[in-house]
Amino acid sequence: MESPRRVVGTRRGAILVGIVLGLAAPAWLSTSWGQPQSPSSSSAAALESAHALVDSLLGKVGRARRLAPLREVEVEVADRARIRSRLEEIARADDIQGRAERDEILMKFLGLLPPGTDLLELYEDLLVEQLAGMYDIDERVLVLADWLPASLQQMVVTHELVHALQDQHFSLRVRKKLGFDNLDAEAAWHALMEGDAMAVMIDMSLRPLGVSFTSLADSLVDEDDALMPAAGSAIESQRLQAAPRAVRDAIGFPYVRGVRFVAALYEQGGWERVDDAYIHPPISTEQVLHPERYLGVRDEPVRIELPDVRGFLGSGYRPRLSMQLGEFDLALYLREHVDPGIASVASEGWGGCEVMLYGGREEEPDVLVLSTIWDTEDDALEFFGALLGALEQRYPEQTGVPESSHTQQVAWNLDEDGRFQNVLRWRGRRVLCLERVPAASVERVVSKLDRQTRYDDPTPDVRRRTKEQLPWNHTALADADSALTLHVDAPPGWSTDPAFDPASAPAGVKLRASRAGARLEVAVDPRRAGDRLGISGYTHELAQQIRQAGSDVYIHTDVEFPRADGVRLYQHIFTQVEEGKKVVYYIGVADLKPGYGYVRISEPQDGTTPSAEADFYRILDTLELLPDSSAVNGSNLTGGSSRLDGN
Repeated sequence: MESPRRVVGTRRGAILVGIVLGLAAPAWLSTSWGQPQSPSSSSAAALESAHALVDSLLGKVGRARRLAPLREVEVEVADRARIRSRLEEIARADDIQGRAERDEILMKFLGLLPPGTDLLELYEDLLVEQLAGMYDIDERVLVLADWLPASLQQMVVTHELVHALQDQHFSLRVRKKLGFDNLDAEAAWHALMEGDAMAVMIDMSLRPLGVSFTSLADSLVDEDDALMPAAGSAIESQRLQAAPRAVRDAIGFPYVRGVRFVAALYEQGGWERVDDAYIHPPISTEQVLHPERYLGVRDEPVRIELPDVRGFLGSGYRPRLSMQLGEFDLALYLREHVDPGIASVASEGWGGCEVMLYGGREEEPDVLVLSTIWDTEDDALEFFGALLGALEQRYPEQTGVPESSHTQQVAWNLDEDGRFQNVLRWRGRRVLCLERVPAASVERVVSKLDRQTRYDDPTPDVRRRTKEQLPWNHTALADADSALTLHVDAPPGWSTDPAFDPASAPAGVKLRASRAGARLEVAVDPRRAGDRLGISGYTHELAQQIRQAGSDVYIHTDVEFPRADGVRLYQHIFTQVEEGKKVVYYIGVADLKPGYGYVRISEPQDGTTPSAEADFYRILDTLELLPDSSAVNGSNLTGGSSRLDGN
């Protein structure tokens, strides 16, 4: 089974910065670089020099960041052709092309991208121009561009070594494979990673002068949120400067806003506070833009789910995209059409945003539905006013139609016949925008949106009210006397622990095995299926048993997703220190109805234990409860498949 790219069951889509962050973030590249090519004498010298530089800096960077290196960092040097080819491979493997196409559609609709622009090609061109180095988290290789000037090599290597240390201590590879609830959360995660690396890179340059990076975090960027040119920088920037403003701002976001965010964390509690952010990361660009909303009482996003209104638009309309937009996305949009200062104020106070785009027949325009909710009515009113100005700029020929029955609603005719309209409405904390809607459909579309739009506000009161409604809290209890067979297909190499005796094992435990330092436990618990904690709570309960033996939790990540056969799975993965050594734990629970089957794997980060991550996904995918008791004793999994009796 492929490990999930993002949490399943949530709204799909890509934010305006999503494709930049998915493709461009140097710490986020994945999959293999292929077989090393035989270097020429010059490339061999460059590689030897890169190795020497990495070896000389690794310890210094670790001390500056307060993260001791756990292993050596491999190095490669690549030319432009190789890097572009690699970027194209990543785009295909991670469906970045699909994300770029969706972003391109929305950006062109909102006036952020000129007609005829190929967004993916533009980003690849910019990356080949701008990229100086990257850390491949799957291969754990630091890659340097062979055109990087010698004057910048130490700075770039320092930045990428921070990513290597993040990977070693906080399991970036695991976080990447689990995916994100939405791409605004992914953007916030990238800001944490890149801001961290930027902070160390800057701090190591300034410390000899007695200056901390925190004192200069704000002055390192200009008024357009672009990085100030580095002294002596020889990196080309012609294409970047010529790129659309929204693209430039999106590329700079994780670095510019990220270093400001990390500075706020550092000022509250030093590098330990930054470390804690990897355990409980920011989940919105709002929290990055306003660190006090992360460091104090968390300002959590409100989730908006819009009903499908195509049935009211007329025949021929179809959904083209649906996505959540964060505060940074709305600021990008407004800044393109109104004063930047107004855009910043108007996008602050963001609570949540969902946008849907419907495509019509050839002679009909696309229809946009944009729904937002804000922290206060004043915040909503500020956005309403700014969006009013943006629409007037985008549609200079539209004709206003005042509506006496709705004093907080404005509508415009877009054509002489009044067949299509734009509608902007403010109600309390909510602002609704409809663009290019058939005039005959406006009233019915607005009515359906009013009645059926769902707002999930993650406050404690809301969580308490909805807890009893969660479907996994209504799973039927299994009969305590029922006989179940747990079927497991395990990869080769795992051997049952000699001391393990199924007859005397704790209730539910059916197998304990090991492989080159990693340890595995497989179990079934038919009586836990109706536990009020649900599948998520049960998984965390299993994790808590392990945490009690650890000294410090460094990261934990959760994801829930359906298996191909419809079985629901929940994963909890975390890293902690045990007896001075870091250990990664993979815990997966399958809701097999009427019971739970679970897998627990521990993987010491000692540089010698092979990764058990792939085996974890394979084993979890093959867990199966069979309604019979004709089982074979599962004392050894090396044969690839076993059936384990369980009552």
